[in-house]
Amino acid sequence: MQEYHFKDLINKKTLILGELNTGKTKLTANLLNEAVNNGYSNKITVIDMAPSINSIYGKVGERLESYTDCVKLVNYLKPDKVRAPRLEGRTGYEVLKLAQENAMNIDKLITQFLMNPTEILFINDLSIYLHMGDIQRVIQILTKSKTLIANAYEGILLNNDKGSGISNREKEMLNGVKKFMDIIIEMR
Repeated sequence: MQEYHFKDLINKKTLILGELNTGKTKLTANLLNEAVNNGYSNKITVIDMAPSINSIYGKVGERLESYTDCVKLVNYLKPDKVRAPRLEGRTGYEVLKLAQENAMNIDKLITQFLMNPTEILFINDLSIYLHMGDIQRVIQILTKSKTLIANAYEGILLNNDKGSGISNREKEMLNGVKKFMDIIIEMR
């Protein structure tokens, strides 16, 4: 597998994609460590959108704080609670309700970032917001920072959304986000 280094991603928009348990969050954490170790702490915001849940697929949606203490040295924004709609919702209605709650909680963090943007932005698990969030808000945060490193789910294991439609919406929104990227890293 190719190695990626923060110094090569400066002033670029980078999106890390993959199926469950392919190392997206670990790579993001490693890049964050490298950025902090190179003296960028005061220029970094992290928006952590990941739920943390045990499932039949193992641990799903680890937060960056599970991988690195460097989050304590940057502007680390995370909602109090993030749900995994497709895994926790029993019906399409419940899936939509959980996705809407996530979007509302994450919107507050997006507003915080937009009010006080930093040169470098890390986003962990952008796909959670794409379920029901506003694509214009995503575009705003993507364009506010000079350097962006984000990860998102792209796969088939979580396609069963119980008829809610969030899986198709996530794919469409992710395709829109890809248009703003300089680098797309596909994890396998």
